[in-house]
Amino acid sequence: MSVQHRAQRPGEKIKPGIIDEIQNNIAQITAAGEKTAAVLSTLFQAQVTADRATDANIITDEMIMQAADVLHFPDWIKGAEYKRGDILESTGLLIEALDTHIATDDVPIREDAEHYRIIFDEQPKRPRKGTGKRQKKAADETPTGEKESVK
Repeated sequence: MSVQHRAQRPGEKIKPGIIDEIQNNIAQITAAGEKTAAVLSTLFQAQVTADRATDANIITDEMIMQAADVLHFPDWIKGAEYKRGDILESTGLLIEALDTHIATDDVPIREDAEHYRIIFDEQPKRPRKGTGKRQKKAADETPTGEKESVK
């Protein structure tokens, strides 16, 4: 694939097939990008698995979150075998497998602390009943308990 730029002259018609060629070039670039992302995802996953297997724990949640912005981690699948350090996506969750196991849906992932650690949860936590007013009041006060004035 080669790129050649030539300004179109006023009144000049587009050559037949040029749009098809451009669309083909875009498809090739997209495919190459997807393949590169898949390779990078696999490499990062291997690094996390090795990090956890050696108990180094150098790769932080922040690093995993940054990688998730660019890479796609595999979706959690019932019946699949996961090993310690596998990073997975599941319905708004980014999770890490804590041990080698076969995935079941006997226990919801959010509650399965034996097999998974939640790295990120898209669902915001609901405030407990009765805490909303106290939290608002506390936020409006200074550390000495005085009300802050709004200017």
